[in-house]
Amino acid sequence: MLISACEAWEQGNLLRRYDDGNRLCVCFFLLQGWSAVWSIDMLLYFCLQLFTSIDASLYPFESETRQVKSLDGLWCFVAEKANSEFYGMENKWFQRDICHFENSTRLAVPGSYNDQTQSQLLRRHVGWVWYQRKFFASPDWYSRDKEVLLRFGSVNYFAVVWLNGKLTMKHEGGHLPFQASAKKFLRFGAENVLTVAVNNTLSHNTIPPGEFEHQNSSYCRTCDFVQALDFDFFNYAGIHRPVVLYIVPIIHITEVFVAGSTDEVEFGVLQYSIDINVNLAGMHSISAAVELRTMGDDLIFRENGFKGIKFTGGIKAWWPYGMSNEPGYLYKFTAFLLLRNDTVLDVYQLPVGIRTVSASDGKFRFNRREFYFVGFGMHEDSEIHGRGYDPVVMIKDMNLLQWFGANSFRTSHYPYSEEMLFEADRRGIVVISELPAVGLKYFTENNLALHSAILNETIGRDKNHPSVVMWSLANEPDTKQNASSDYFRRLIDLTRRLDSTRPITIVYGPSEYYNDQTAHMVDVICINRYYGWYRNPGHPETIVQELKDDILHWRDKFKKPVLVTEYGTDAFDSLSFEPGVMFSPQYQLEVFSCYHKVFDSLKPNPLIGEMVWNFADFMTDDGLIRVVGNRKGVLYRNRQPKQAAYLIRARYTSLLNASKSNPSI
Repeated sequence: MLISACEAWEQGNLLRRYDDGNRLCVCFFLLQGWSAVWSIDMLLYFCLQLFTSIDASLYPFESETRQVKSLDGLWCFVAEKANSEFYGMENKWFQRDICHFENSTRLAVPGSYNDQTQSQLLRRHVGWVWYQRKFFASPDWYSRDKEVLLRFGSVNYFAVVWLNGKLTMKHEGGHLPFQASAKKFLRFGAENVLTVAVNNTLSHNTIPPGEFEHQNSSYCRTCDFVQALDFDFFNYAGIHRPVVLYIVPIIHITEVFVAGSTDEVEFGVLQYSIDINVNLAGMHSISAAVELRTMGDDLIFRENGFKGIKFTGGIKAWWPYGMSNEPGYLYKFTAFLLLRNDTVLDVYQLPVGIRTVSASDGKFRFNRREFYFVGFGMHEDSEIHGRGYDPVVMIKDMNLLQWFGANSFRTSHYPYSEEMLFEADRRGIVVISELPAVGLKYFTENNLALHSAILNETIGRDKNHPSVVMWSLANEPDTKQNASSDYFRRLIDLTRRLDSTRPITIVYGPSEYYNDQTAHMVDVICINRYYGWYRNPGHPETIVQELKDDILHWRDKFKKPVLVTEYGTDAFDSLSFEPGVMFSPQYQLEVFSCYHKVFDSLKPNPLIGEMVWNFADFMTDDGLIRVVGNRKGVLYRNRQPKQAAYLIRARYTSLLNASKSNPSI
């Protein structure tokens, strides 16, 4: 059987199912304008039915029974020719030392590859790139009572992983962790070679979507293609978050679910469950126990069992920054896996907060108190690192959020690092967790399956964070289409099955209250609005009436609370101009002031919050309206403030102080 790559190209990817006995193998391969014809043997090579990744929702914390070895650092790196034809796969680069290739270089991991060199071709590269590094595996890990997991925090967009030349796992979709057992591939007491192939190609069958435009000719076998993005941020690619080996007991905890709630200041309910990597049926010698302690190590309770509900008094609730004298209060939750004789098999510990959130009657509530979002849409974006995780930048951003007096941010437009969420937990910063479905307009069964898988991974990863209060299923999807209704109905139903404790939203952009097909199904209506910029550019005098009418229309039709998740203008302080004109700091200040008049007239009902777009300038693809990126930040990309930053800080601190005047505890 032969498959024409050009035929597959017209679909944007290759998706074929093969029945292998009782197993169904789903092969997904990104294509970039192939000019060759490939045999089915080559394609079946990538069917990873025996090498799928396993649940990676638990963050790799160390404990008495768990050890972490970092594989971050400098990796050998080779890029294939743009839009290449699986050249590295065909020539088995996963079995070769790519460090000795003529075009090999070294790049830092984690980090986007795009800005680490001086190559324009690499910065704009679309297609396959290869990473490789060597490491030593301790002979102690070979013990029969230990398992070794290989875990990636995030690789964008599509990854295939080999260990010592053996296919280990694959993953589709950036921004989320994945892992697999590495023990059967490791050479203990010897050097090991880890190879990762990464592809950043996007199509109408990926999330987020992308397109390809024929640059010269419509004839598939000879033309060049240019990736066209359906979103307004740079498509940074590579190994973006930490890579670790996670050494755990052979029988170990794989899943911990903790849901805390409180209706009163000092009374809480904690529901928990624990899963392990073996079937408990017939395993009567294995038991579990859990403990809840203060960060000062005072015991609150200890319970036996793999799941349970505990009612307890004397609890301090988790409150957002600005709503309490002690925001972000956390406890230590510890899960123990035990043998019948109380021998400890495994220990996993994580911080938890006890709180209740709800959205009803036009209001958002924390522990029965009304909450008003003041914050930002952001990006994981910084100079040189691109979208790569950098703890220095992350901590600077969190400190700046509190400098502004912000109590919240949205993970626009993809799940942010686990480390940032843990820091938000600690500081009491509220998070709207958003899936990477930005600019969605193809409501197909294939996309729904992929969207659902990403949703499942996101909730699995983030469900225990008290800071995460709402799931945003998409940013600016084309919900004018009739097909969007059933698509999002099924996605919302899945979300409620996976997590019934948090409200659900969709962030609306091009859709209007009169043509949207989905808003009746969500709990909170989030809207991005650019009056005075994209709508009526240069006319701030139109903002107040049009914005107010817009918000009220959404409220009146759907009877849901409304949150403005984006508003703003591009600005350069160096373009000072009075009276204000577009791109001047004066114009940005004037537009903000108009929006704030509307916000003050509509809060707290129906308006439950306001978020500036954007926290900081960020990189985009080149374009006539993009001057070295998007300049809507109130901070420059290096995190230094523009004039508008001081206006936002004054407003947010004023709102914060008003909230503090009625502290919860």
